[in-house]
Amino acid sequence: MSLGIVAKIERLGGHVFLEGDRLKARLPEGHPDANALVEELRTQKAEVIRLLRGNGIPSHTDLGEPERCCACRGFLFWLSVHGVKVCAACHPPASPNVVRAWLWGNGPERVQ
Repeated sequence: MSLGIVAKIERLGGHVFLEGDRLKARLPEGHPDANALVEELRTQKAEVIRLLRGNGIPSHTDLGEPERCCACRGFLFWLSVHGVKVCAACHPPASPNVVRAWLWGNGPERVQ
């Protein structure tokens, strides 16, 4: 799943977001895996954009100040089929079948 690269980047303290039609990423300065993560994001760029847009995750400019995970400070969450909101970076879903919706910060719930 291409959102896995987003979770990896957020786990390191970075952020991936849409700014209009452009995919943007901010990574911690000097991180040894930064170049590899950027390259992986580039190879999956179209799929990540499609997933972010397809799941209704609003663009970065539409969010205001989004909610962040208290542990990793990431913005991407998923809602389990049991109604539990979970940080995608700290606890990625084991299977797409357990995800009812993806959430970006405090944005509206978007069904998968």
